[in-house]
Amino acid sequence: MKKTASLMILLAAAFAVSGSLSGCSILNRVSAPVFSIAGGVYYGQQTVALSTATPGATIYYTVDGTDPSQSSTLYSGAIPISATTTVRAIAVAPLIINSDISQATYTIKNVYVAGYERNVAEEIAKYWKNGEGADLSPSARANSIFVSGADIHAAGYAGDYLAKYWKNGLAFNLTSGAHFAAAYSVYVSGANVYVAGYESNGSVSVAKYWLNGVATNLTDGAHDAEAYSVFAAGADVYAAGYESNGSVHVAKYWKNNAGTVTVLTDGSHDAEAHSIFVSGADVYAAGSASNGTADIAKYWKNGVAVDLTTEAMGSSCAYSIFIAGADVYAAGSSPQGGVNNRAVYWKNGLLMPLTDGSHEAEALSIFVFGSDVFVAGFESNGTVDVAKYWKNGVEVKLTDGTNNASAEAVFIGD
Repeated sequence: MKKTASLMILLAAAFAVSGSLSGCSILNRVSAPVFSIAGGVYYGQQTVALSTATPGATIYYTVDGTDPSQSSTLYSGAIPISATTTVRAIAVAPLIINSDISQATYTIKNVYVAGYERNVAEEIAKYWKNGEGADLSPSARANSIFVSGADIHAAGYAGDYLAKYWKNGLAFNLTSGAHFAAAYSVYVSGANVYVAGYESNGSVSVAKYWLNGVATNLTDGAHDAEAYSVFAAGADVYAAGYESNGSVHVAKYWKNNAGTVTVLTDGSHDAEAHSIFVSGADVYAAGSASNGTADIAKYWKNGVAVDLTTEAMGSSCAYSIFIAGADVYAAGSSPQGGVNNRAVYWKNGLLMPLTDGSHEAEALSIFVFGSDVFVAGFESNGTVDVAKYWKNGVEVKLTDGTNNASAEAVFIGD
């Protein structure tokens, strides 16, 4: 009789633990861990807290993709996530079946912005990572930024005479300082670093790009010219800018040195191409062209112009272009018939205002990641220009409005 009672007690205990004596569904299991924020794309470091609804349960987790067990890391507090990570977790409690595995993947990206901020005496070239500023050089501006792996590349100039490039904060001079020069754009492809800009030959500006510090002239020095943007696609190098015909600026881009030149405007009125982007077999450039009365913001696809503004909107310009799938994005400025320029961007020709026109503002750079649209530029507060960027139309101020500043370029990277 005692043996039968003991057996019944053991069977009851087994049923309480397993919820089944013969393969029925489990009734008693620890509640699976819950994550404080859902998996997805985030910008900058995140903090993830884990919890379970089972009182007294203990959570174990992994961040290396392996299944968690009681030999894994014991959860004791919120987990900082600063790089793309998959968190997998289980909850464990005495005499209850372990929980199912919960998991979430956090894709971490960072927002990099290049520009400058003036102090009392001079402009300081700098970049911001997720809003935190880092100085690059005094008496200088950073005009472009590109992040490749762990390396942060920037291009700009110091004073009027030095085209400069920075890698992880270390400055390199691209020119000797004997003549006027500037660098406007940087692009990295593998081990190659391309920088576009110009250097005077003593009389006129010569458009050029530098590959790993070695200069290649894009124009012959007969007329003023500058390269504002560079893009590498496979073995091909594209640069966009302008070259004077002796009286007005002509928008154009170059492919592979000075050998292949695509002229974008007819030379009757001033025009410039400020940005270039290559997507598959298509080459896009953005800029502006005067019609004799007003500058018309526009982009060109394979040399064919698409107007983004009208004469009635006032002089406007597209400073940056980005292609995401089938969508064409451009950023720039337009008064939209008002007095002050507004920072704006266009998606497939549809204008999206970022500022209300109460103060002068410009959008100078655009970058699209997934469904998120980032635009960098500045807006005056009525006294000084404030560097800022907009994410999906919502502004993020980079400077406090004490001194003049501008965000010249934006890049989304690791």
